[in-house]
Amino acid sequence: MRHLALNNPLGKLLTPLCLPVLLFSFAARLAAQQTCMPPGLAQQLSSQNIFSERQEMDLGDAVAEHLQRDYKVIDDEEVTARLRQIADRIIKNLPPTELKFQLYLFDINDVNAFTLPGGRIYISRKMVAFAQNEDELAGVIAHELGHIVARHATVDMTILFREILGVTQVTDRRDIFEKYNRLIESMRLKPKVFEKLDNHEEGEQGVADLVGLFAMARAGYDPQAQASLWERHHDLKGKKSGFFADLFGRKRPGEKRLRDMQKGLAGLPPACIGQRLVGNSSEFQQWQTAVVAYNGLGRKEVVRGVVNKTALSPALRSDLNHARFSLDGKFILAQDDSGVSVLTREPLAPLFRIDAPDAKPAQFSADSKTVILYTPNLRVEVWDIAEQKLQTAYEVVLRKACAQTALSPDGKILACLDSDFGLSLAEVATGNIIFEKKSFTQVGFSDIFTILLASLLGDSEFSLGNTEFIGMSFSPNGQYFLAGDNSVRFTALGSLASESQSLAYDLTSHAVVPLKGDIKKVVASGFAFVGTDKIVGRHPDPKKSGLYSFPAGEIVESFPMPGESYRDVASGSYVIMRNGKRGLLDLSVQKVFTLQRPVLDAFGDSVLSEQRNGTLGMFSLKGAPVQMVSLPQSPLGRIYAADVSPDFQWLAVSGYSRGAVWNLAQGSMAFYIRGFRGAHIDEDKILYADFPKLNEVERNIAQLNLINKTTAAGPTLDGSAQQSGPYVTEIKRGKKSNDYWTDVIMEVKDARTLSLLWSTPFPKLRPRHWINPQGGTMTLLWPLASGAALAEVKSSPALTAQMAGFKEKEGDYLLKVLDVKNGHTLGQLLIETGKGSFRIRDVITEGDSVVISDTQNRTLVYSLSTGRQKGQIFGGRAALSAASNLLSVENGDGLLSLYNLQTLEKLEQFTFQSRLSLLRFNPQGKRLFVLTGNQAVYVLDVSAFGGAANSRQ
Repeated sequence: MRHLALNNPLGKLLTPLCLPVLLFSFAARLAAQQTCMPPGLAQQLSSQNIFSERQEMDLGDAVAEHLQRDYKVIDDEEVTARLRQIADRIIKNLPPTELKFQLYLFDINDVNAFTLPGGRIYISRKMVAFAQNEDELAGVIAHELGHIVARHATVDMTILFREILGVTQVTDRRDIFEKYNRLIESMRLKPKVFEKLDNHEEGEQGVADLVGLFAMARAGYDPQAQASLWERHHDLKGKKSGFFADLFGRKRPGEKRLRDMQKGLAGLPPACIGQRLVGNSSEFQQWQTAVVAYNGLGRKEVVRGVVNKTALSPALRSDLNHARFSLDGKFILAQDDSGVSVLTREPLAPLFRIDAPDAKPAQFSADSKTVILYTPNLRVEVWDIAEQKLQTAYEVVLRKACAQTALSPDGKILACLDSDFGLSLAEVATGNIIFEKKSFTQVGFSDIFTILLASLLGDSEFSLGNTEFIGMSFSPNGQYFLAGDNSVRFTALGSLASESQSLAYDLTSHAVVPLKGDIKKVVASGFAFVGTDKIVGRHPDPKKSGLYSFPAGEIVESFPMPGESYRDVASGSYVIMRNGKRGLLDLSVQKVFTLQRPVLDAFGDSVLSEQRNGTLGMFSLKGAPVQMVSLPQSPLGRIYAADVSPDFQWLAVSGYSRGAVWNLAQGSMAFYIRGFRGAHIDEDKILYADFPKLNEVERNIAQLNLINKTTAAGPTLDGSAQQSGPYVTEIKRGKKSNDYWTDVIMEVKDARTLSLLWSTPFPKLRPRHWINPQGGTMTLLWPLASGAALAEVKSSPALTAQMAGFKEKEGDYLLKVLDVKNGHTLGQLLIETGKGSFRIRDVITEGDSVVISDTQNRTLVYSLSTGRQKGQIFGGRAALSAASNLLSVENGDGLLSLYNLQTLEKLEQFTFQSRLSLLRFNPQGKRLFVLTGNQAVYVLDVSAFGGAANSRQ
């Protein structure tokens, strides 16, 4: 068993505690039992456990709601049924319990399995893919069941409750959720308690091994499978550790653990070995293949109270981020955030679409018969073009996380720059490493800053695995892999150093190809393949940049290389410049072709480029007629701005480059326009939207009359302006200011006219701010330890008294709520975080309620008038209505819960088959507007839940 790499020490809750003495007690009892009766482990642990089995299930619900959003759970009965069948056979041979066993598949970039309190077992899809037979998978499940019947998780939690919170008993479900939330908010106060749990991990793993061994043997599974799986991983990953050691415990050397397993096998009494199950290996492999190939959300829609359901027509197309010709020139693929469209070139027409959210750039195989793509979780899919269906899928298993990856054209080899910045090549089908070079490069200060900033902001777009640290690419025919890096980095002493690395590897001969002289520097500085036998790139000496033969390394032609980064094209003497001066560089004449939209790929003289209306255009550099094609409908990608009219009749949504307005009453699109960055639909049915600068048109808030369909440019905006519904905030630097954070003036303006509503100076530190147009509020946020916050506290006796009760100010916050129309203060409160046990992501204030989304997947509700916290709910993307005392929260893709805003009682749950993109209550709070990722609009009647009756404490 292994705990997931979560963003807080509570991830260690997935690694339960057990006293070593219990291991020997159980081993002696087991050896002495000739009848092999199950031992009463739960009774042995009762003195150390404050949770009854019923209370443990409530605790498990709390932990699941807290953590489950961090990964995709596959809860499809048809897919998970075999897991449950295996578990049922094993459970019959375990001590009786009231715990409810639940098994889930989940996606993560690791071979992994873990348990949560109350009987939940999570098996990663990579674990299913890695198992060679049902016996090995049964060994994993049996081990996890051993943790459950020994009740390790609640013994572990008992220690945390007692030593961190001083809690020695729990009562009902509400009490357990409240105390668990207190634990979340206190986890940084006593970090040594978590270290103590780590030190006890060895004993509990041994108990789980023995319990699992006993149960799986009695169920008829091969007990040797548990040790075999361990040994196979152990041999793959090294002598002392690796992710299999993580799977069954992180602290124990591999050989010793394997010896203990083998001792358990040798001491297993004959009475403990049940009748051997004769498994159908082909049936298991078919199920295994189905699990790997599954790509659904795994939920059935359950939505009650639907007043209206409208599909956006036509749908808004997401921006393309990648396109490619096949090598024979007959097919084209076009990729956006949600998947890949495959098209024929002649005629230019769609064939089929592949759903692949967040996939890496897809490619055609060398024979042009398949499309190959892979995900950040290293799931590789091969799609047959003729059959228009998935041909094969693989879950790649590597021992280290990859900071950057590349896939060979045939989809058989994965290149990985790992988390230690070593470079390796691995077989996709087996995970076997065929080449490895440790410490290929070193992370620089700018790289560290990018990753840390992404972590703080929760921005997956720039997280590990989405940042390009080095240049790396396979040749078009898949024979060679080439990597290079020439970065200026900070050394350990703080000085600047230039690091230059290059590598060429022949995948046919399995040998490193020597690189010498100038081509070595070109590879390190930035390169792209030109066909299979040439590369083009920059040299530190511009006179030596240009075209080189490969792998010989002889210069073919030298010429200056504009830009900094390059990408090859499917066919032709061209490269695409990816940053700097964007365009298509014709190597034969050293000329850059630029289009109004970025070039995506080229084949001969044909060029692919996306148009502003979302169509894919194929242009000829020789002036032949332009061909356009509309792509199949796709789910919404990232939304940059959105608003819905108060009567829910009009909807405005924008992606990066294009947006639209729909008349929902008529079910039609009223405007199809370029992308905007802010939106407000007023009661007169006029859309005010922030349009970025385009060519000679300055950035401005344009007006679109939705009734008569007229448009007009509005007042211009400067770079610091930000539209939030009917309001615009602008930050102006003071006389002594060198940035936009200290000594600044914030101005709040009417978005319709840009007339000034009010302004205020921030001489010390500008706060983060959020505007809730529906509530008419602006919420300001400062770190409590900042001088600006302390000055505010000093001027308020109530805040001064509240802060006096704080043990420390590290990580705490000051919130100040203003009337957004005039800047008048409505209230202030302090937020204590337990030394930064959580951080604030988002704030919505309306009436007396301050609703905060934090980094622990929670929604916190405070009273503005009293400053006290009303409670916590797991989930984010909150919407609230003070008028009806209702709060909606999303916890997982497509899962929406409705709560009483005052009591936080859960009133209803809705399950959608797609993630949620926009939530909004109407002004009376009787209707809830939901926009889903699959471009469907729901209007839900929630009037039965709102009103004064539900607001009673």
